[in-house]
Amino acid sequence: MSLYVYDKTTPQDGFNNCGLGVLNPAKFQTYEELNGDYSVSIQYPITKQDAMWRYLAPYNIVKNSEGQLFILHTFETSMSGGKAVLNASGRHISYYLADKNVKKTTYQGANGWQALHECLAEERIEYNWDYHGPHDSRYVDYIFTWGSDITETHDLDYEKISPYYAIVGAENSVLNLYGGELHRDNFYISVNYRKEGSRDNAFRIEHGVNMLEIRERVSVKGVVTGVYSTDNYEGHGDDFTDNRYDYWGGIPPHQVLKHVQFSYSGESKFREDGQAYLDAHRAPEISYEVRFKDLRNNERYKDWMALQTLNIGDTGIIKCGALWIDVEQKIIARTLNDITGETESITLGNFMPNMFRANKYSNLIARDSSSSRRLTALEALNRTP
Repeated sequence: MSLYVYDKTTPQDGFNNCGLGVLNPAKFQTYEELNGDYSVSIQYPITKQDAMWRYLAPYNIVKNSEGQLFILHTFETSMSGGKAVLNASGRHISYYLADKNVKKTTYQGANGWQALHECLAEERIEYNWDYHGPHDSRYVDYIFTWGSDITETHDLDYEKISPYYAIVGAENSVLNLYGGELHRDNFYISVNYRKEGSRDNAFRIEHGVNMLEIRERVSVKGVVTGVYSTDNYEGHGDDFTDNRYDYWGGIPPHQVLKHVQFSYSGESKFREDGQAYLDAHRAPEISYEVRFKDLRNNERYKDWMALQTLNIGDTGIIKCGALWIDVEQKIIARTLNDITGETESITLGNFMPNMFRANKYSNLIARDSSSSRRLTALEALNRTP
């Protein structure tokens, strides 16, 4: 697998070559979460024989084994046992959009495609505050395209936030308003009901055949049995209680009550979303982390070759008789070994279509998302001079 590094000033049409050269790292991993993190981590020996490690520098761009581009941002050098090593990490090039600003946007009745247009269209983005024309020749600007199959409509109101934050992290972001699953392919972004390119019945991972390790995680920290919801405007309130205790071991011995504040008013949607919030938090969170064998070169298992091309959003079966596990799950995170091209591990779970809920809410919830808080921190970091 060829891994390349490019200078930070490389234009958008300049990534179809070897750039500054081919990398020969000790480790190169890509980690992707559904609607979340998309990053690389690289470990490179510091030697006189191979000076390519010098190009792993701030803002330079690397290309992984799948042709995806990542901007390097964090570096650490160390010495142990007489060997020097550079560790570098970077984020997918779509995070470039976290450094720009969306022009003030008010749009009524936008579907998914129109919402992304308001966030990503060239004329909707402030590329530079030191303004010298649409694109200042002193800087490198990237233009993104987009797609969406979501037909639902919502009203948009964005100002003084980045395009990436408007899509992923704001309280009224595209993902929060519409639900759906995010797909990032270099300079193309889509939000569809299902992640673009994802497949059903894409894999079967079974203990004793191709499973090396499985870890099941069950958490009841987010379980709620009663919700009192209010809005930010006239203080309308309503309460909902879940008496349908039908989940194994997940029944709390007491009421678990929570106050949720919605950042809008409107009685019918208010009631619908309050109930949807309760439904989304009435059962424990369950996920599975799996490591498995590379069976591509084993004739006996040639029909299982698709395992090594697993993608975020794919669904399939995992089986482990010793743990009584036999379930269909969706891949919500993946770690790729870019040196070998193998998928090293996957995390599976019953993923929520957006940050808050199992069923798409018609509107949004205010101040109730750890993902929003993380993106707020990211936004603040990118705004720091």
